[in-house]
Amino acid sequence: MQRQLDVKERKLGKLYDVIEEGHISSADLAPRLKKLKSEADQLRAKIRESQLQQETVCQRVTISMPQLRKHVDDLRALLLEGEYFEQRGFLKSFIKRIDYNYPQVTVHYTFPVNPKRQEYNEVLAIDKISGGYETISSTG
Repeated sequence: MQRQLDVKERKLGKLYDVIEEGHISSADLAPRLKKLKSEADQLRAKIRESQLQQETVCQRVTISMPQLRKHVDDLRALLLEGEYFEQRGFLKSFIKRIDYNYPQVTVHYTFPVNPKRQEYNEVLAIDKISGGYETISSTG
């Protein structure tokens, strides 16, 4: 999108140069100028929207070791003692895909914490979020 915007801006610049040099009147180029400006504005809006989405998706969540231990303990309890549907529901909330290619297993996941709330009370109360994937690979 940025390359497309650069092309549009170069074209606009050339048209402005032609008008300034007096080779053609602005009235003759007005429809083309209007169209190029509109296309450039749309691209700028899309770029801004994409950047905002990237910032939202790429926010990193930092937690302390005691918070991490609490999550691990909660998860262990859920996976060892919870009902099947609780276990399955929890795992589905953050595991996006598992690829198995013997002897390697790759897990694609999102960290199951809502970064907007910044709350780390317990694993079972975690909100499902969408966003970027993390990947863990294991061979063994």
